[in-house]
Amino acid sequence: MPEIVHSFRDDTAWVEANTLEIAADPDNLRQIPDEFRENGLIAASPDGAVVAVLCATEAGRIELCFELWDGAPPLDAGAWQDIAEISVDWPGVTMDVGTGHHLELGRRSMLRFRAYAARRDDGDVRGDGNRERFLLQVWPQRRSRPEMLRAQSDFGQQARSPREALSEGFTIHGMTPEQMMEEYGDR
Repeated sequence: MPEIVHSFRDDTAWVEANTLEIAADPDNLRQIPDEFRENGLIAASPDGAVVAVLCATEAGRIELCFELWDGAPPLDAGAWQDIAEISVDWPGVTMDVGTGHHLELGRRSMLRFRAYAARRDDGDVRGDGNRERFLLQVWPQRRSRPEMLRAQSDFGQQARSPREALSEGFTIHGMTPEQMMEEYGDR
């Protein structure tokens, strides 16, 4: 049975530009992913050095639980709006979670990232007890296709379909839907 190797909880994690970054080298965030069309929740840079979790909170506090496992963890089917998984050929032996947590992995490996999100449709300004909530699970695994395991938030839907965001007025990465359409088109 898989076990947790390392975990932490941060109920006041800070995010900016709608993203929580996980980096192999925190001093070199050269290619922060900005394309979340595949699942509206998690993406990796082309070189795999940065994984980003898309937050509805543009700049502010979120609740984060991070778990590093030695194998595939069981799916937490709790009260999560969105759940998605991606595989990343992690280029380093360390991992820095954007909240100031530094992990030593010991070796390079193919990693699977599963992100869970809740309270994504509650707006950007939130008080204590109503922050956007995330669970991020990471484990070694051979490359496999990305998966969208649950897609229930309006915010995630807008990230997957920028054209539909035009009528909703969402802001992602500090860009209005109109700016997103101009920059990325309707791919």
